Amino acid sequence: MNILLLGQSKVNKLITDYFYNKNINITGISDIYELQKLNGEINNFTAQMKENDIRSNYVIFTEPPFAEPAEINGLKTFSLYQENKTAEISEKSSSGSLQPIVFLLDYIGESPFIATIQALYDAAIFARKKYPVYIFSRFIRTSGLRVEDLYREAREAGVNFIKYEKICITVDLINEEFNIDTFDGVINSVIKTTIIYSDGGWDVGKRFSYAIKILNLTPNNLGYITEDNFFLTPALTSRHGVFHITRDLSSGHFPQQLNDTLDYIFLQINTETKKNSSNDHVEINEKKCVLCNNCYRTCPHAALEPDLLINKMKNLNNACRNCGICINICPAKAITSNNDTTVTANCNVTNDKRIILYCKNSGGIGIKDFIFDINSSCKDIEMTELPCGGQITSESILKYLNKHTKILCILCPDDACHHFTGNKRACAAVNRLNNMITSTGLSNGAIIKQISPGMPNILQEEVSVFINNP
Repeated sequence: MNILLLGQSKVNKLITDYFYNKNINITGISDIYELQKLNGEINNFTAQMKENDIRSNYVIFTEPPFAEPAEINGLKTFSLYQENKTAEISEKSSSGSLQPIVFLLDYIGESPFIATIQALYDAAIFARKKYPVYIFSRFIRTSGLRVEDLYREAREAGVNFIKYEKICITVDLINEEFNIDTFDGVINSVIKTTIIYSDGGWDVGKRFSYAIKILNLTPNNLGYITEDNFFLTPALTSRHGVFHITRDLSSGHFPQQLNDTLDYIFLQINTETKKNSSNDHVEINEKKCVLCNNCYRTCPHAALEPDLLINKMKNLNNACRNCGICINICPAKAITSNNDTTVTANCNVTNDKRIILYCKNSGGIGIKDFIFDINSSCKDIEMTELPCGGQITSESILKYLNKHTKILCILCPDDACHHFTGNKRACAAVNRLNNMITSTGLSNGAIIKQISPGMPNILQEEVSVFINNP
């Protein structure tokens, strides 16, 4: 077994040592620009490099998002994420006086979680050296491993915190000095300094953008491939078998959390080696496929690749999540699921029969607590679990309506879909059909509810209303 370790990070050596102790070989490529393309699927990846190809079973991507720090009225600030922060201090303090050191957060936009960690960690170090240190931010972030401890340590070291509502920064270009005027809702604070450390907000930077494009990973609406907080998604990306060590772990301040994340990856690897390729996946009818590439561009999991030898699309079964998005978008209807859950229309509705369609990542999690009560008390209620709402199309809803009086579709909230756009496509399909039905003078037959798995009481209430209301 071989793991491709891709990217520059402080934690690369720790990762290499971890898997070496597990008797797993790691091939490291630090320069992300050496990679031209990543082909294949889990257990069968081929990384096309500039000079040679590298085969691997899994990929661990460690390149952290990195953007240029803020430039204010022509004067650049220093990067919050740079390693050595003493060089600027020694140059700027030649007068002998210890001038203020400012850590500026949330200036370009809301700063990511790691910016707070980095600022707290470095601010405490400077404060212990008797520098006057300030952290300016719009938000206080205390959730997460040891973050409250970092706040306490920074306060005890003498760091000054200013949570501002308004901020105005002017510059003296001749003396390269910043004048910071903030308002916290009660009083104004004014500080002059030549030393500001800032981040680039949620901008991920050129290297990271290049990497996610070449790795064919699906980013969220902020450009990230995993959640910024390590406790939400520890290393999973949209592409099966490709893991990412998130930016906060790359900072090196949480070694125990890094070890826990590597344990998680190792568990995933052990689990995958016991699986076979008979998982649920989509199948492509080569006679219908015209290689329009719509599915290739749309698949959030990089499970579809053009087969240029036969000019048809092929599906990588071990990468496929069977979310149904490609089925929904294929204009030639050349894609079907090997585990089709659609209903065949064979009769008209003769009584009040209802069906609940629920995504396994939203309703599937929340409904399990009271599914027995539904089954035991409501004989005319059917329930079907889908891998993703992306399997719901206007045509499938129409077929369900040929046998059922009402349909309840339980989907993930916006921007929470594990397949990124499956819930949005399902909503669009249902709304499109409902609009057509309404225009004919009939009542809507399909109801959409977007509910988080963390909202079981609301889910139970919605299901109860659906079952009991006429």
